[in-house]
Amino acid sequence: AILFKSFGFLLYLVVLFLLFHLLVVFVEEQMLKQKFGELYEQYCKSVPRWIPRLTPYQKNDWPADEP
Repeated sequence: AILFKSFGFLLYLVVLFLLFHLLVVFVEEQMLKQKFGELYEQYCKSVPRWIPRLTPYQKNDWPADEP
């Protein structure tokens, strides 16, 4: 959008990001919560949704009886 100096393209990118965000939050994450339950909720607390972490995720917080 900056390269082409296009407000329309910027607006398109914002709308597209919002649609992807809503799809992930309301469809994909809900499905994963139903499938994995508490494990997925612990994972969500440790890992940011869109911005990558600088350190790797450690499974040490998971219950011992889970794979």
